[in-house]
Amino acid sequence: MSKSTDKIREEDARSEISTGVEELRFTRFGIVQIAKRIEEIVGHLEADPLYVEMQALQVSLSDRKAEERNQALLVRKEAVAAYEAGLCDGKKVVPGVGIRVSKRFEYDVADALAWCAKDELMAEACTKVMLKTKEYEAIAGTLGGPIEEVEVASATIAKDLDKALGWREARIMQLPPADETKAEEEPPF
Repeated sequence: MSKSTDKIREEDARSEISTGVEELRFTRFGIVQIAKRIEEIVGHLEADPLYVEMQALQVSLSDRKAEERNQALLVRKEAVAAYEAGLCDGKKVVPGVGIRVSKRFEYDVADALAWCAKDELMAEACTKVMLKTKEYEAIAGTLGGPIEEVEVASATIAKDLDKALGWREARIMQLPPADETKAEEEPPF
C-alpha cells in the first residue's frame, strides 16, 4: 500500500520542523553553556583588584570623554562668538583654536519651490516630492533665483593641543589606583 501524497507532505513538513526544533535546542544549549562560562570567568575576575580598577577606569574614561565633548562644544561656541564680535586677531582665536569660514546658501524653501515651478526643466531638475537642495542651489545661484550665499563661521580645535600650546611633550600624570582615590579630592589634572 502506498501513502497518499498529502500524508507524505505532512510527514515531510513534520520531519523538517522536528529537525529545526532539534537544531534550536542545540543552539540554546550552547548559549546556556557560554553564559555559564562567562559568569564563571567574571566571578574570577571580580576577585582580581586589577579587574575592579579597570572597570572603574572604564567608567571614568567614559565620563571624561563626555566631559571633553561638552568642553569642546563650549570652546567652539565661545570662539565663534568672539570671532563674530570682532574680538579675535583674524581667524586665530587663541593657540590651538581657529576659525574656518565656509559659504552656505540660505533661502526660503517655499520661495525656492515656487521659483522652480516656473520652468518645467528646472522643476524636474530641482524637485520631486521635495526640494533637491544641491540641484536647486546650483541652478538658482546661476540663474538668479531667490537664494543668498552667506558665510558661516565654525571653530576648529587642534588635535594636538600640547603642540599648539607650545608644550614639548605631553604631561601625563600617573593616576592613583581606584581604591586609593577619595571622592572629595580634586583630580590631579
